[in-house]
Amino acid sequence: HLPVLFCEAVKSYPKMIVELGTRGGDSTQALIRAASVSGAKMLSIDIEDCGNVVNMSEFEDVWRFHRADDVAFAQEFPIWCSKNGFPTSVDLLFIDTSHEYEHTLREIKSWFPLLSEKCKVIFHDTNMRLYFKLKNGRILKGLCENRDVIEALEVTLNKKYNENVPFIDIQNHWLIEHFPYSSGLTILTRV
Repeated sequence: HLPVLFCEAVKSYPKMIVELGTRGGDSTQALIRAASVSGAKMLSIDIEDCGNVVNMSEFEDVWRFHRADDVAFAQEFPIWCSKNGFPTSVDLLFIDTSHEYEHTLREIKSWFPLLSEKCKVIFHDTNMRLYFKLKNGRILKGLCENRDVIEALEVTLNKKYNENVPFIDIQNHWLIEHFPYSSGLTILTRV
């Protein structure tokens, strides 16, 4: 999904990108390059110390890492942004954290009020399976089999989806695009 992340980020002309969940930094690398190309600022948040996943000398004007619980930090986000010279509304929000239903709902509740009028939210792992298929047809072992992330989206959007197939929908002022490959990627664009 890394090329899709980069393209979706650049297409949204963001001023502020927030990544919830950093881990090894694969998504971070795609998003930080999009931020750099777009002239945006980017903040990555994780409960683990992931501040070394980016070469700071290359991106020190663009990217910051903050170690925190992402739901709790949402309350501090506007103040943190003001202190650090970052925009206080989020144009692109990428969520790839615990993959747990209740936690994903709390993230939505905490972070959606911080979104800008023309925003995009990207959820990873919206099609979790014991085995998943890459777009090239190759099959790999997955982390687990659950519907937690897609189910949290279904509750938020008040609609059921089949995450095993690609789909596009419009619901509750969101354009929803879903890619079932590589554990699933779902993109919400405010319309």
